[in-house]
Amino acid sequence: MQKTTGQHPDPKFTQFRHSPLKIYAKTAIAASKLEQFREQAAIFQPVKDYDLNLQLINEAKGLLQFLDTPNLSRLSDLPYIEIHGLPTDCSLPSPPRNGRRPDDKQTWVSELLLLSIALLAQLHPLAYQEVKNGDLIHQIAPISGQENSTSSAGRVYFDSHTDLGILRLLYRPEYLALLALVNQKSVATFLSVLDDVIARLPSSVLQTLSQPRFRFQSPEVMHIWGGKIIASEPRPIIAQDDHGAAVVAANLKTTIAIDSKASTALAMLQQAVAEAARPVILEPGSVVIFNNLRCLHGRSAINGERWLQRLYARRSLEHLVQATGSNPVNATFSIRDLVLE
Repeated sequence: MQKTTGQHPDPKFTQFRHSPLKIYAKTAIAASKLEQFREQAAIFQPVKDYDLNLQLINEAKGLLQFLDTPNLSRLSDLPYIEIHGLPTDCSLPSPPRNGRRPDDKQTWVSELLLLSIALLAQLHPLAYQEVKNGDLIHQIAPISGQENSTSSAGRVYFDSHTDLGILRLLYRPEYLALLALVNQKSVATFLSVLDDVIARLPSSVLQTLSQPRFRFQSPEVMHIWGGKIIASEPRPIIAQDDHGAAVVAANLKTTIAIDSKASTALAMLQQAVAEAARPVILEPGSVVIFNNLRCLHGRSAINGERWLQRLYARRSLEHLVQATGSNPVNATFSIRDLVLE
């Protein structure tokens, strides 16, 4: 593996110590606590003209007492955790068609739930000004007119990818959390753990994938320079972080191989990712939180109504704060210039 510091590829790397974990809220948390969380979260209404992201984070911190579950602290040892049977809003409007939170969603239970889960996992939620209008909680539902887009806005099959892979390792979201509000036809999210993918690839292919022979494109969700799509300099798809773990950055549909050997390796990676994919069905009240540096995710085509909410997080915001000069209190960063690093 090529280390992110540019050292010679090393075939040895650390793996996750445990398999994915599935938690059923009603067996891990007292039912009375779950209902108290819903009742308290439903009271919250943001104050107009004050920073919404900051208000949400502060409110979620006050709700942690109702959701305490020690298993979430094990996240660093796991590729992902599923949690099922969580409380969400008592009533919901129709899923949004414009990518924004519906004005007629009266309560903020789901948003505060997602933030609380991240905080319990000892993560720092974050937002990017150029992604989803700087919102901390993203609305993930098909957008009118973009149904054929191979992105979170479309209905067609969405190839496996890591989010914001064009950013350097220290700036991209380390974890993603997804909460289902509506999933009418039980559309699956697919997660491919990098350890499982690597086990399916010969060493010669891994060596090619760990060399700077691939260009990453900026995703459609990133609105910079009038929506122009830009490509990175040649980079490796698989590298090694400072702790010896293999990390990945790629969108299997848009990543560009710069030569024939790289193209062959990319095709073999696509096959290995498909073979390693594990389906996760997110029904209303289900959350999955996974490592965006060590898992690829995608989904099948969407039939019926589907509405998820998404949150980005990292274990530390230090490097983003240093690189952007932003105030970490509201956890919102501009990545316009970071894309070019």
